[in-house]
Amino acid sequence: MAKILVLTVGGSPAPIIRSIKEYAPDFVYFVCSKGPLPKGTEELVNGKGDPCGDKRQAKCPQCGHNFFLGDLKGKSIVIQTRLQEHQYKIYSVSDPDDLTECYTKIQDLSRDLHKRFQGSNEIIANYTGGTKTMSVALAYCACLNRDWKLALNVGPRTDIIKVKDHDVFVVLDKSIAIVDYETRRVRSALADYDYPQAESILRNLLREPLDKNKRARLLTLCQKIQGFNLWDQFKHQEALGLIGLFGSDLGDYILQLKDILGQLKKGNPYAQVADLINNSLRRAHQGRYDDAVARLYRSTELFGQITLRRDFNLNSSESTLSDLSRINTDVSNKYRRIVGDNEKLLLGLDKTYTLLSDLGHVIGNIYQQRRPMILNALSRRNHSILAHGTVPLDENDFREVYKILVGLLESCAKRMGVDLEQKQLPREELVSSI
Repeated sequence: MAKILVLTVGGSPAPIIRSIKEYAPDFVYFVCSKGPLPKGTEELVNGKGDPCGDKRQAKCPQCGHNFFLGDLKGKSIVIQTRLQEHQYKIYSVSDPDDLTECYTKIQDLSRDLHKRFQGSNEIIANYTGGTKTMSVALAYCACLNRDWKLALNVGPRTDIIKVKDHDVFVVLDKSIAIVDYETRRVRSALADYDYPQAESILRNLLREPLDKNKRARLLTLCQKIQGFNLWDQFKHQEALGLIGLFGSDLGDYILQLKDILGQLKKGNPYAQVADLINNSLRRAHQGRYDDAVARLYRSTELFGQITLRRDFNLNSSESTLSDLSRINTDVSNKYRRIVGDNEKLLLGLDKTYTLLSDLGHVIGNIYQQRRPMILNALSRRNHSILAHGTVPLDENDFREVYKILVGLLESCAKRMGVDLEQKQLPREELVSSI
């Protein structure tokens, strides 16, 4: 494992020299400003003569003569630290106050570093020297590169200008910046109901060396998101196992899940339908309109199937002609010609509601009144690339199908005294909850 030091170089070489001597790196990257002294700092690194000599002057208030403030002698940084030519590389910027140029140059440096030193290495970015812009660019790059540590030379101050001497090379905790940045990414993913992306970001973040309290909060958030990700995939029982861990914190959602799973004594038999409608809205929010319309189709079909089972004890895929004949012989005779050899009814969406109409059920009658409009909406779904066609659906298709199918379900639910309102799954508020 190599020890690599990345340094921004300003007009004061002493902290740079002390950093190199104290850390004893195998390789050093210097980020400098181009040109000769005093404007450029490349010479300080490997210039000839005494580029690191203190050439500052002051005027004597008594005699008026100029005098040097420090030692004029000062060999280059690489000579004073005994760095060989193969142990360092210089990256220079023409304008040290241009953030874009500074950041771009450090990104070039980063690519060279990871190509030159593959595998696991210790990388420290020390932003003590250089212009403020150079330091900002290096610190930002170090925060984005998870495997880089961030360092600064810290020492006693006698004024607010700079540390004069006796500074110490200190590795800083950059986790606050990383957590803030990644939490913003989590919020952005959750805003689009992208639970897999939010979970992936948090899993990577939890690999960072974080303090105990911060890790606990992020782990809680990750587990909550995992639960809602399972819910979003219709894995309701697994979702309840995770979300149920948080008790009153997610109480409304726990009750909602139990209702969907049929675990409440006085539950809503149509809770699954409401869940499908909410799922379709999440897919539409993501621009996945084919998926959204497919869920609307299924929610409408399921509403009819649940009604058949609840009010007539008929299963649209398992019940037989004999089961139907026990309820109504005339209706059974009508359906004799559409059953297969095994006499199973095997009813799709349209025939499910038609059967309900034939049996005199109120929602069958509502369906028949709107049937032409509903079949037109279903034709869009049938031509969808996720159904039987090749046409991708757009937002207008979704809105039209939603208006017709959910309008039907709401009318049916109202006549039956059924509630189809359900709380939508959470988004950014999950982050606030921790």
